[in-house]
Amino acid sequence: MSGWIKLHRSITQSWVWSDKPYTKGQAWIDILMMVNHTDTKILVGNEIVDVERGQKLWSILEMSKRWGWSRKKVSNFLNRLETDSMLAQNRTSKYTMVTVVNYDLYQDEEHQKNIKRTSKEHQKNTNKNDKNVKNNNIYIYSANFEKMWSLYPNKKGKGKISDSKKKEIFGIGEEFERCISRYKSYVEKEKLSGFKDLQYQNGSTFFNNGYVDYLDKNYKETEETKTWGW
Repeated sequence: MSGWIKLHRSITQSWVWSDKPYTKGQAWIDILMMVNHTDTKILVGNEIVDVERGQKLWSILEMSKRWGWSRKKVSNFLNRLETDSMLAQNRTSKYTMVTVVNYDLYQDEEHQKNIKRTSKEHQKNTNKNDKNVKNNNIYIYSANFEKMWSLYPNKKGKGKISDSKKKEIFGIGEEFERCISRYKSYVEKEKLSGFKDLQYQNGSTFFNNGYVDYLDKNYKETEETKTWGW
């Protein structure tokens, strides 16, 4: 078979696509649709990461949740694709950079249109892309914040979380989710120990500075905590 068809990215919002777990073929097509079609820059913590056309910053955990797979299955699948020269991957402690090999083969028509742009159009798009990068970063910070906020029990003071704090929380990555889990375990343990009136801090208090004691570098699991299973 030869030739190719177009698939709009909106298909990922359809019920026919959202059924889990994904098949391997579905996961591969999902990668093709999720990678960037233009070069961009993304701020990860204090690092600006260049994400080129055909690349995507992802985490094994995100892919696991999206596809309905275990993290081990995701990791094995990516390794198999890499062995077959279908993609390359660069894993760090904060993210996995996925690069589709020969991405233009899957998007040839769009690639040709990009080549034929005039210099004026290119400059216009460059300015637009710079604005989009900024907007994308704000969206990424906010989306991550909403995810973390949904995990926290006391949802008071949401409007008191600044954009700079959301950016800081994004830079902490999955560790922030562990902070919430550790704090929740602490409160529940204390309630079982007799402090039944103990209440969770307001969300604004915890998200602004209350989480610090529960960061990996500050948190030490006690023998009592281990015994309780938290």
